[in-house]
Amino acid sequence: MAGLSPRFLGRTSPPVDAIAARRLVALLLEHQERRRQLLQIHSQLIAHQVFDRRPTPWHALLKAYSHGPHPQDALQLFRHARWHAADDTYAFTFALKACAGLGWPRCCMQLHGLVVRKGFEFQTYVHTALVNVYILCGCLADARMAFEEMPVKNAVSWNVVITGFAGWGEVEYARLLFERMPCRNVVSKQMY
Repeated sequence: MAGLSPRFLGRTSPPVDAIAARRLVALLLEHQERRRQLLQIHSQLIAHQVFDRRPTPWHALLKAYSHGPHPQDALQLFRHARWHAADDTYAFTFALKACAGLGWPRCCMQLHGLVVRKGFEFQTYVHTALVNVYILCGCLADARMAFEEMPVKNAVSWNVVITGFAGWGEVEYARLLFERMPCRNVVSKQMY
């Protein structure tokens, strides 16, 4: 604990309210037995300062939660992140991934509304994630409509919708999509 002295904290912490910092140092000196708790509170305050200003830490957490065993935690974090620095396209793709993990069609529709309201429907990767979520939740009519409304479709979006519909047994529609796909003459390399 010698490295976590009040003087060390004062030199290494990001700029905070000077009065609050002095109070923390005074508390650390006065209550040696509660040092661990006070340091934990201080570290949480520093973490909040860092997270509240930059979207990248929010994105990292959203990605981890959306790919983890409890995707509902990602949605709770997404709600919190939207009020801070991470109200952008990346945050929406991770929230959509969490909806897919939960299989909640209503959540997908709510996020779809937010995507449109924020103007992110013109971002191809966000719209592709939206189509993918509808497919994974079994909302094929919504997936079809979302795909047809996409202003720009790339190879990823075509592959998502074709493999998704084929996976649900909609082989005829998947074949029709494949015929419409403008980049279908691209040959994939197979590893032997």
